[in-house]
Amino acid sequence: MAYYHYKERTGITSDPTVVIKAEHIDDGDGELWKKGPGAKINLGEAVKLALLQSDNTAAIVIVRNVPHQDFEAVYEGLDVDFYEEGNQVIITAKQYASILKALYFSSVLSKDNSSYILSLLSTETPMDKITLGVPSKIKIANKTGILAEALYQDCGIVYIPRRPYLLCLISRSDEKTASLRMKEISTIIYNYVSGVNTSQPIRNE
Repeated sequence: MAYYHYKERTGITSDPTVVIKAEHIDDGDGELWKKGPGAKINLGEAVKLALLQSDNTAAIVIVRNVPHQDFEAVYEGLDVDFYEEGNQVIITAKQYASILKALYFSSVLSKDNSSYILSLLSTETPMDKITLGVPSKIKIANKTGILAEALYQDCGIVYIPRRPYLLCLISRSDEKTASLRMKEISTIIYNYVSGVNTSQPIRNE
């Protein structure tokens, strides 16, 4: 979001190409680090890798090449408080929900950029956690996360026709337990909303 805020603020239309430096390399998640220092990547592609593959190196490249003021503008627009632990920003499930709501309602970025980010999050959605409780035909824009192999998170917008809803869950457990918990809760909520959807037509007012 900060990167696209930067593009909107400056008026640039193309994605700048940057050089990956040694301090950007993080082999925790993703494979961009394998290209090594000196490789080049445009920031638009880095965003895709960070969102779709949780690529740590791509995320660091973005942070180091986007002005801090654009991150601050996004934080202010979301109206939630974040704090950092190590190299990670720590947020609650409710705070994570604010991010997706801001994208859904285009309250921080333009409609085009907000929709584009959500479209990336709905690309090749893995059948895991929240998505396990929703039929595969239903579109979901979601992002999973993990902190220190102890907190597992999944947050997404479930696009049920006429009644889309947002669900964010965090489980303090191992990943298998987190997945089972989230599947169960997701199934309950989906069945309820889809049942309301068929039994109570929406009025056009």
